[in-house]
Amino acid sequence: CRGLASVEELKLASSLSDQKLRNSVQDARLEVDFYRHQIQVPERPPKPEHFFARTRGNGRVQFFIRDDDQEDARQQDQGAVAAEEQPVDEGNEPDEWSENEEEGEEEEEEEEEEKEVEKREDAGAGNAAAARQSTQQMPASQRDFLKMKQSLLSRNIPGNAPYSKELRLLKHVLTRGVQNNPASVVQAIEHYGNQVLAGTGRWLKVAGDEKAEILTTCMGASKVGGGILEIGAYVGYSSTRMAIAVPEIPICSLEVDPVHVIISRNVHMFGGIDNRASVWTGHSKDLIPRIEGRYGGPGELHFSAVFFDQKGSLYERDMDALQYQGILNPGAIIIADNVLKPGAPLFLRRIVLGDNFDSQILNVTEFAMPAEDWMSASILTGKPNIKDPERFDGSQGPLRAREGPLPGDIPPDEPHPELLQLHWEADRMRERATGPGRSVTFEEWAEFAAKMKKGCGAYKIRVTAVAPKPGPRRVVPLPRSRSRS
Repeated sequence: CRGLASVEELKLASSLSDQKLRNSVQDARLEVDFYRHQIQVPERPPKPEHFFARTRGNGRVQFFIRDDDQEDARQQDQGAVAAEEQPVDEGNEPDEWSENEEEGEEEEEEEEEEKEVEKREDAGAGNAAAARQSTQQMPASQRDFLKMKQSLLSRNIPGNAPYSKELRLLKHVLTRGVQNNPASVVQAIEHYGNQVLAGTGRWLKVAGDEKAEILTTCMGASKVGGGILEIGAYVGYSSTRMAIAVPEIPICSLEVDPVHVIISRNVHMFGGIDNRASVWTGHSKDLIPRIEGRYGGPGELHFSAVFFDQKGSLYERDMDALQYQGILNPGAIIIADNVLKPGAPLFLRRIVLGDNFDSQILNVTEFAMPAEDWMSASILTGKPNIKDPERFDGSQGPLRAREGPLPGDIPPDEPHPELLQLHWEADRMRERATGPGRSVTFEEWAEFAAKMKKGCGAYKIRVTAVAPKPGPRRVVPLPRSRSRS
């Protein structure tokens, strides 16, 4: 039978208010099977005129609810069908359905329901397939980045875990930064170093604040026609700053720690500079002789600027290797960080007391640490290609560069024994600061910086310029090369 619902039926429909039984599909029907108790409830409450009952086979009775749009469409369809129907035979009631008509309509409705379900399943499967195809079409590096991002954001990194500081930094960048916006990446890293690590006694070793101003200004003043070489990528902060300052110049970074390589590459990927900033894994002494092979072979790679930000005791050796390979352009700019703390006394001796460089030593405040530090800014004025048999074993090339005598074995002809002693002490401080379970307090850093400053001053290695605070002012300009005067 079909007709308006009774009072009892309406009470039954209104009582089904459990949210767990609600179906989000708009055209869902309320079906009450008195034998199986299967119930589905639509989102909108039904109107009395849209609630009707119908008998199914075997004594089953089902109640249906249609919304306004479906009811209007149903009435229009019924009117169109009625206009085309032939007059019924005398003695038959036009409102009564024969069993065949009822079964045929039931089968049509069931077929329509099955088709609708199939359409929805096909649409869902199509969307999933499109998403998989879109992911498969991505470059492998981008797919790896998305997997890493999902995995890292879903994990809690314990404070005592290896590389917890750097991994938490990457998570902070992914959360706080904006993808493909390198400026937001820089701000997120600086916020992590200045705010998140504040009061924890931990220090983020990046060239921020005043150091960043010096670095970007000098890189902007470098000659056109060569790339930028960074030795010591760490978390990709400095390379991102340089990519913003000189967007048209490619940047090549060398990093010995594989974890730092992964973090810096993901920082580049997130900031959208991975197409012009590359990071290579390995020791600088091994990579510098082979770096030309990565960029077209001998004679195809030249650098107009170099940023030393690795272990200070290796600055002089790597400078020798770069000159030996002949991959520096004449007039190349050489920037070195942390030459006072922990220190690079032998490198300072080379650029200040040597004849191939015009240099300035700039006094700066360490990023996120109340301690004094120095940065050096130099212009290569001599020949960029030097094959000195006194410093290299000619048969082996720069891989056999002499790194100096062992601690306690000062040669009798050493002109600056105090600087060599400071060189060894600087390495001990680095080991304390970077070794597992070890640390150096801010007070100890300040005390050691004062000792290094005094020892270098005895050989006339002193500050020649004071870097201005970050802001609209520019850093003190580099000295002019002798060859240009």
